This record gives sequence, structure tokens and C-alpha cells, in this order.
Amino acid sequence: LDVIDKVKKTLAIKGPKYLQIYCPCVPGWGIEPKDTVKVSKLAVNSGFYPIVEFINGQLARKMTISKQEPVENFLKIQKRFKHLFASPGGQKEIARLQVIADYNIKKFGLIWFLFYFFRLESPRQLSGAVVFLSSTIFWQYLFFYV
Repeated sequence: LDVIDKVKKTLAIKGPKYLQIYCPCVPGWGIEPKDTVKVSKLAVNSGFYPIVEFINGQLARKMTISKQEPVENFLKIQKRFKHLFASPGGQKEIARLQVIADYNIKKFGLIWFLFYFFRLESPRQLSGAVVFLSSTIFWQYLFFYV
């Protein structure tokens, strides 16, 4: 598993190290046990909790997403945020959290350009896009350089 590899990698580093693992709290967050994976995916796909790896202060890896989910979807499934949906002040806070998520997506480049460029809804559609992209590059090469 990726988590085991991350723990081993972290333990191998000499000196200070930090490993943060996102784990939904069923009773504290007011979610159903069956929704833990859904909540985690919404956190990542909204940009609210990006999955990134830094090594020596440099961004080493990131998990890209195909389509950004609204932060509202991530918050709505959790009872701990129900007060945000009951008042106009709460809507302002949701908008502020959306700005943070949007910033994360931009800062870390989380939406893969092919998904954005071809307006794909899922990675399953990617193979056709790659074939299209590679054939376009081939024909451009053939046309301009041969």
C-alpha cells in the first residue's frame, strides 16, 4: 500500500519529519461509517485537502483530480457543518472555504490539463484523448517538419 511506503520513507529520513494522514472521524464529524471513503474523496476532489508530497521543502508528488467538486458537497455530508447551511453568515464561510480550495487547486496544479482541455468527466475517457493528442502531434510533426 502507498501508506506503508510513505511510512517507511518517512522513517528512513534522518532528522525531523512530518507525515499527515487524512482520516475521517465518524462520530466527531457526524458521518455514517459507509460514507468515510466518500468524504475523503470529496475532500480531495474539492481541493480542500490536496494530496501532496514534499521532500526537503520541495513539492515532489501530487495527486491530480479530473473534475473539481464544490466544497459545499464536502461540507454538506458532515453534520458538524450543518450550521453553515442555516444562515447567510454560513454561506459566506462556505464561499471563503471554496476560495481556499480553489487556491489549493491552482497552487498545486491539481487539475490535470488533459481533463481540463478535453472536458473529460472521468479518467476512463482519457485513452481516446491521448490517442487524439498523440495523433495531432504526429500530424503536426509530419506537416511542419517532413
